[in-house]
Amino acid sequence: MERHLFKRATNPRLTRDLGTLGAAAGAISFAPSPLRRRFLVIAIAGLTILLSTMTVSYLGSTGTTNATVAAASSAFIYPVAANNSLPAAVTSLKYTSAIASAKITTAVVPSWAPTALSAGSVTTAGDIALVDGTIATGGVVVSLYITNLAGLQSDYSSFAFPIDVYSSPCTSNACTWTQASSIVTAGSTFLTSTSGYMTFNLPSGLYYDFVFDTGGSYYCTSTSTAGSATLTPAFYLTAQPY
Repeated sequence: MERHLFKRATNPRLTRDLGTLGAAAGAISFAPSPLRRRFLVIAIAGLTILLSTMTVSYLGSTGTTNATVAAASSAFIYPVAANNSLPAAVTSLKYTSAIASAKITTAVVPSWAPTALSAGSVTTAGDIALVDGTIATGGVVVSLYITNLAGLQSDYSSFAFPIDVYSSPCTSNACTWTQASSIVTAGSTFLTSTSGYMTFNLPSGLYYDFVFDTGGSYYCTSTSTAGSATLTPAFYLTAQPY
């Protein structure tokens, strides 16, 4: 039986017929008509014009954005913004020094200027929030969330925002801020487009300033603010003693 099948498969006439049929099929499949060729030329030309228009439009769009912060009702957390109050002992933050009568007069917050279809990074460092760890006997667990991740993903294809934490005892009417290397690794801790939250364990006895330092990276695809699209990350913080 096997020899019989082999002979049929290698029959010269059958092979010749199959070759002729294959050639005919190839001619039918790959020889476009003049009308089809004309349609393809028109379609490709139209696509080229569309892409050129989109490129000019997007490259002409630039926006400036500042981070915004909210906090859970908590005795530990003080979002950084103009006119917000701070504990009386805090006379300055890492980047914000305009503080009078325990209130921020001018806040320095992180900012950058994204341009569509371009990569960039955080160009102006700034403070996000102060956490008061002096009133917690055992320390504080702080969680930091991006609350508008879906909106950011409409304008950024990816991002890695640099998060840093500085600490100070704020004694003798002065605050000297030192990078808290036991809590975060400077230059290596990022909030990303795929993981929009972080948790920190803060020892008691110190004030902690959560900041964006310069650096990180992002790729901006659009500067649109239509619908839920946004260039500006919105942060939410919670704190619990432990």
